[in-house]
Amino acid sequence: MSTITVPFTVTFPNQGQTTEWDKCSFSLSDAQDASNPSIKRPIVNYGQCDIVGENIKIDTFLFEDGACKKWKVTYSYKNWCTGDEINTISGLPIVHWYAFKDVTAPVLSCTTKCLQQIQTTESKWWMWSSSSVRSISE
Repeated sequence: MSTITVPFTVTFPNQGQTTEWDKCSFSLSDAQDASNPSIKRPIVNYGQCDIVGENIKIDTFLFEDGACKKWKVTYSYKNWCTGDEINTISGLPIVHWYAFKDVTAPVLSCTTKCLQQIQTTESKWWMWSSSSVRSISE
């Protein structure tokens, strides 16, 4: 009788890439959602007698007061049976990025203070006024 040993390996075709994300939040349950085609996950190979654990770390980066967000999702794996740990591929952390960009224009309302445009012959000036609401047109 012979045994076949399957090596413990991790590959990730999407390593270091960015996927556009359509929500303004990204959670651990999102990262684990295998049914969502937008989620990019590493491929983990191991033998039938191995027990492999996965650690997912999510770092959130906010840009322009949250109008744009990026999430850095870092993966690491540990083989409980052998003690082997894989947290890099070719010396780099196992990472995939998700990016959200808010393209919905804000609705501005002005009640007691409004931004008014004063145009001179040389430049445009903006000032705050506590007078009535005025629309500004170019």
